[in-house]
Amino acid sequence: MMPSMVILELIKNPGTLGLLESTGMMLAIVPVFLLGQKTRPAMRTSVIYFAGILALIDALILAIFFNKFSAIVFLLGIKILLPIFNMTMMAVRMRSVELASRIEQRSRFPYFIDIEFFFNTGRMMSLTIFFILYSIVNQSVALRYSFVFLTVLPFIYVFISKKIPQND
Repeated sequence: MMPSMVILELIKNPGTLGLLESTGMMLAIVPVFLLGQKTRPAMRTSVIYFAGILALIDALILAIFFNKFSAIVFLLGIKILLPIFNMTMMAVRMRSVELASRIEQRSRFPYFIDIEFFFNTGRMMSLTIFFILYSIVNQSVALRYSFVFLTVLPFIYVFISKKIPQND
């Protein structure tokens, strides 16, 4: 939602937004496929870390330049990186559910509820960061800098996920 707002703020053309969204999704197919084929479970945290670095660079480009070109680069980068994050983070989440349910000999359902709760808590945190910047300064500053704060979250996830064994 928020990357789309950046495009609409700077380019002001919904048609361009649709074209960029579609192009980004088409470009994401290749790295997701290659990473799915070439990486092993033990490499998941490294993939998240590497994607986090790329997302931080992407957000910094947007924050520093904040023009039409940087918005296009940002949106395409996010469209490519989000499926990579989802692919690797979901595997780590499923592995943690599997291990916890086996250790505690409980159903997996409560763990999925916990995952969704915290996943949506993260979304609420990102919206809160955006709205704080929006209310203190303005919409342009919120769109420009909130992504820099948000790209720190994958590094926290890497730190936590390193404690979860990825192999039996």
